[in-house]
Amino acid sequence: MKKEMPFIQSLKNIKPFDLMYPGVLALFFVVVAIIFFFTIRFISQNINKAFSPEESGPSQALNVERYKLTAKKLNIPVASSQEIATMPEVLAGVAIPDTHATNTLAVAVLDKSALTIMVKNSTPKKGVASTLAKTLEDSGFKKPQTGNESTLYATTTILLKESKKDYELLLLEVVRKTYPDAVATTTAESSVVDATVIIGNR
Repeated sequence: MKKEMPFIQSLKNIKPFDLMYPGVLALFFVVVAIIFFFTIRFISQNINKAFSPEESGPSQALNVERYKLTAKKLNIPVASSQEIATMPEVLAGVAIPDTHATNTLAVAVLDKSALTIMVKNSTPKKGVASTLAKTLEDSGFKKPQTGNESTLYATTTILLKESKKDYELLLLEVVRKTYPDAVATTTAESSVVDATVIIGNR
């Protein structure tokens, strides 16, 4: 009698009950894959429709209803129709200043060479007033006068006449390259010079 192969013999020994769990598991994965495929397809189609124009033309319009439907399914917060409708009116009433143009105009109008400056040293260090005066002159300001300050300042301070306050940023920009903590404040109009820079410990 011809002997059967072990593989065939193993197949014959398999009972239908033994195939139940593998079959259920395989069916479960097939169902999940189908649901995932159709979900992705649905979301993709709705997103494309939401951002496509109703009619072909040079401009595109947002389909708000389709966008809301898709956003709701993805749990994305959406503004109400009233908020969307009033948004252009709100934005139209807001004036956005052109800070770049303003700053450029201010720099163009100010003449550094017209500002009279005195640099004073309030510290025991020698030569720092002359060094800072040279830096200011190299930056375009009129050659400053130099001297000593009897009162010790903890922080380098710029005293500006109120009428010359527009020069504050220009002066700070140069002074802070050497003294990063420098500050500026106003002084009396009766001051001999327009700006006095008093060098402090920092």
